[in-house]
Amino acid sequence: MHKMMVKKDMAHQIDVTKGFEWVSPIVELSHRQIPVWFFKYDWDDCPENSADYLYRETEKLINNNSHLDSLWIIGHSLGGVVTSLFAEKWGRDFPITIHSIAAPLA
Repeated sequence: MHKMMVKKDMAHQIDVTKGFEWVSPIVELSHRQIPVWFFKYDWDDCPENSADYLYRETEKLINNNSHLDSLWIIGHSLGGVVTSLFAEKWGRDFPITIHSIAAPLA
């Protein structure tokens, strides 16, 4: 079982996950036996190029898995920026739900 590092924020009485906010949704999807694919973008590249790369890879994923009828894409931190940029560009008639977690969106 995966064990997260959790620190208790005594002022607000909430659990702070220290950058592991993305783990809980992935674990929940796994428990529901929902297929999960991981996409790692290049930290040294700008988010716009990473969003374009995600777009191309998502098209490949859909084309190679005809049983899929929708996708959820979860982006954490800068990955949330990448997924948000991706969502602005997505124009295909294929439903995709985007979740950006702890992302610096303004």
